[in-house]
Amino acid sequence: MSMTRSIFNSVSKVELVAYFMILLLSSYLRLEGLETKSMHHDESLHAYYAWVFSEGGGLIHNPMLHGPLQMQLSGFIFFIFGDTDFTARILYAFAGISLSIVPLLLRNYLGKYGAIVSSFLIAISPTMIYFSRFARNDILMAVVTLLLIVCVWRYLQGGQTRNMYWIAALLALAYTIKETSYLITGIIGLYLILSIVVGSYKNRNWSINTETDTYPKIISSTVMGFVKIGSLGFRNPGACKQFSLLILIFTLTLPQWSAFSAILEVIIPSVVLVNENLPGQIGMPVGIGNLLALLIVSGLFIFSIYVGTKWNWKIWLKCAAIFYVVWSLSYTTFFTNITSGIKSGIWQSLGYWVVQQGEGRGGQPTYYYVVLSSIYEYLPMLFAVFAIIQLARKKDAFSVFLAYWVVITFILYTLASEKMPWLLVNVTLPAIILAGKYIGEKIQALHWSPVTEDYKTGLFPMMVVAVLTVFLISGIILYSFSTSYGLILISLSLILIAALFFMKWKGVISIYPINLCLVITVIVLSGLTLKTGIVVSFQNQDTPVEMLVYTQTSPEVRNIAQQITATRSLNTDISPTKVTIDQTNGFTWPWTWYLRNHQSASFPQLTDTSDLSGTESDILIIHANNRISADTTLPEEFSEGITYPHRWWFPEDTYRNLNIMDHLTGRTSL
Repeated sequence: MSMTRSIFNSVSKVELVAYFMILLLSSYLRLEGLETKSMHHDESLHAYYAWVFSEGGGLIHNPMLHGPLQMQLSGFIFFIFGDTDFTARILYAFAGISLSIVPLLLRNYLGKYGAIVSSFLIAISPTMIYFSRFARNDILMAVVTLLLIVCVWRYLQGGQTRNMYWIAALLALAYTIKETSYLITGIIGLYLILSIVVGSYKNRNWSINTETDTYPKIISSTVMGFVKIGSLGFRNPGACKQFSLLILIFTLTLPQWSAFSAILEVIIPSVVLVNENLPGQIGMPVGIGNLLALLIVSGLFIFSIYVGTKWNWKIWLKCAAIFYVVWSLSYTTFFTNITSGIKSGIWQSLGYWVVQQGEGRGGQPTYYYVVLSSIYEYLPMLFAVFAIIQLARKKDAFSVFLAYWVVITFILYTLASEKMPWLLVNVTLPAIILAGKYIGEKIQALHWSPVTEDYKTGLFPMMVVAVLTVFLISGIILYSFSTSYGLILISLSLILIAALFFMKWKGVISIYPINLCLVITVIVLSGLTLKTGIVVSFQNQDTPVEMLVYTQTSPEVRNIAQQITATRSLNTDISPTKVTIDQTNGFTWPWTWYLRNHQSASFPQLTDTSDLSGTESDILIIHANNRISADTTLPEEFSEGITYPHRWWFPEDTYRNLNIMDHLTGRTSL
């Protein structure tokens, strides 16, 4: 709390106004028309089970839907505010709004300008906007991840124990939200190991000579050196903060990795530790595998207790209590599903996705995130690259960490077999923070004249306030008119560029040409980025003309659902309208959500030979594959059916099998 208080005490009033305007812009872009998009297949699953929970139907963890926390939180929102498309997405919208302010907590490391720029880039990021208006847990993970980075870095810099308690709580939240928490844990853990190794080598704590020593000797010396540091860390927990943090994260999360022991199936084929075929039990052990899984989890749990208490039993026990109370409350749904909740949470969470990695869902090419980033996140990616290049001549610890975070995240998500547009949230976040820091440093490098020296802490934030004000007002008035809004952004960019040249001419600022070009580029790309975000999240939010949309329920589904609801409300005094929904090929979703309060809705599995002559339904919605059964067997009193798109896809042939050489030579690759 004292660190947060000191940050706010050092923030000027003009900076606070800038953050307030960013908050307004972010809120508008995430809340305006939040309910107008058709519910995506995944959204309807999350919303439906949250609704069941809010109605007292309980909630059982299903790893296909990732962690249970998002549905529990949405369920509480439904209970208090009612269940609508708007309230189904409000949790994620508020997470996105909150994310745009989190960089303020990193102000001491990003710099005052870097923190403002990072917040602004999050607010206008097309990826962050779109998935803040989308009932998936990726934006929740982004908030927890960035807060985790805040606490990790504060502990490494200051060593306050309270940050360890926050880290324990945030880790627990991460593991109850989504399985990308394993990647985040691995990324932070690897950084701590590397920093220990590099720091010890620089301090000559290890007797290694990279020029004369053989590779086996270097490896053995490194291992022995790490053992020495570990021994010192156990004797004196405060001697190496990186080691202490590594021990904490390692011991708290070690049991969560139990399902990785499925590699034993290669050695002992008769033991099944992650089932691949049994419905409802994918990722769970089978037969004797249950006993082996219990022994593995118990062994890892006992080992983590031993190591943690040996390191610092007072701190570790408090952190473990925080972690497991938060984790257990969520996976057992507040202790209403204790045995199966703990079992699925500790094993199936990872086991299910170990199996799914073999599926390679989406089947996207290796360069998928390169293409996706170049379309939507060109601004942060470009300046993140500039920042990484700059590290060759100018290094500071936090920039090195951010560069590592950007590179390792991009590599891991590129190598992962499943590539989806919503995972771009994880790839974009570190790039935004690194780009924000880099841009902030360029702004900080402006040489202010004596006339404005007393106002330099406020001049740039005032410019930010002015820019955000115009962006916000023009967006509210003209966002639906894409051409007009584009002209406004271009005009605004030109005005700001002219203002920079005028200040340079008047001697208000002295700026190097290269820095001037960078600032101008930021202004232009910011306008284009905001325009891109508005187009994808408002104009094309549920049509498959955006690569970020990927696949989406068509607007017709929402329109038909509204008509059914209206018909039901008109029939209050007579028998309710009976609706039949064919569930072929997952056709049930999002109808299950839209018709959740329609007790006369049924969801049979039809075929092209189904006999519908005796149906008692008033409305039938049938999959196109089974259209012949409706055409040939429906009673004559039914009106002629209409054909509508249920779910449509972005045309993936536009980016698959790209060949750079073919494009350069003018040839096409089919």
